[in-house]
Amino acid sequence: MRGCTARGNGEDGLYLCWRVRDGVFENNLLDANGRNGISIGHKDSDNLLRNNKVTGNGRDGVLFRNESEGMAAHRNTLEGNVIENNGRKGEVAGVRVQGQTRGLVFRNNTIRASDGTITLRHGQGSRVEGNYILGENKAGSGGIRGGDHRRRGECCVPGRR
Repeated sequence: MRGCTARGNGEDGLYLCWRVRDGVFENNLLDANGRNGISIGHKDSDNLLRNNKVTGNGRDGVLFRNESEGMAAHRNTLEGNVIENNGRKGEVAGVRVQGQTRGLVFRNNTIRASDGTITLRHGQGSRVEGNYILGENKAGSGGIRGGDHRRRGECCVPGRR
């Protein structure tokens, strides 16, 4: 999927489900949707999400849904995306990984003015490298949260606490 716009949907801008594999999603605009800009789950693996703009969505900019290990969205790559100003409803993040998702790559993304920024509390073995994370004075923004993941070369400027 290339060069598409999903704006003002009551739910998610882009919703991957039921074994979306080896897909390329690039140069899309996912803006002002009621829930998540991008929602990935149910065995959606080995996809590339590159050079998308994910902005102004009601909840998470990008959500990896809460799935068991056998059903989770493994080995997806987010690269070169701009994820900004997401999160107006409850506990949210620029990027949130739920469930038992493994082997994700977050590379060279710019995430700004989004609550929580990158939340990797669940899943294992993801790589986070070369991202710019800018809080831009938004309360609760900035940084990376989570455990068993490799991080390298991040530039984090938090918002207000």
